[in-house]
Amino acid sequence: MTSSKLLIFTSLFVIANWLLIQLKSEDKKNFFQSFVMICLWLILILSIGHLGLLSKFDVFPPPILFFFPTLLLFSFFLAFSKYGTAVVQRVSLAGLVFFQSFRILAEIVLFLALKEGMAPVQMTFEGYNFDIVTGISAIFLGIYLRKRINKKLVLWFNIMGLAFLGIIAFIALTSMPVPFRLFMKEPSNIWVTASPYILLPGVLVVAAFTLHLLIFRKLKTL
Repeated sequence: MTSSKLLIFTSLFVIANWLLIQLKSEDKKNFFQSFVMICLWLILILSIGHLGLLSKFDVFPPPILFFFPTLLLFSFFLAFSKYGTAVVQRVSLAGLVFFQSFRILAEIVLFLALKEGMAPVQMTFEGYNFDIVTGISAIFLGIYLRKRINKKLVLWFNIMGLAFLGIIAFIALTSMPVPFRLFMKEPSNIWVTASPYILLPGVLVVAAFTLHLLIFRKLKTL
């Protein structure tokens, strides 16, 4: 399986689960509104990738610098909107933690992209990306939480996952041909600015960060 196919599959898997939760919520309008919102978001980011709007690194400031804050804002919106509330109400703490295991697939996407000559090595688990630890630990912690709730353990898991996500975001940005680039080894990290690879930050990173916020919200209810 190529990196693009696995990326599309993982993105659809994450989106389908989000919509399934909305469908099971008491307010059926949540599902329709969430479906429309996600469709519009996909159209937006895929169009941006297709048009190469984020690939313009010869201008200052490069457009990619505005993309990352947009992803954060969208994640906060999802987590603290009524759609996020539906997830917090419908999904157990174990389920939210276990859902983070999709990050294993995201790491495989990066590894395949490395072998295909697109992703720089520092973005993978062969470099400085430790996010696969989050994905693997999510499986074991999710199973454990089905029998016993340990809020402190989940809190530390969430902090660890956020830290690893922050590290890879920093590496991703400083591996691009920007004025403050730190990782000079080629290839530069421009592949995620094109379609369909823009789904990696546009869907998978958003999903991972949103889940962290939802876990914090869930912990407050317990």
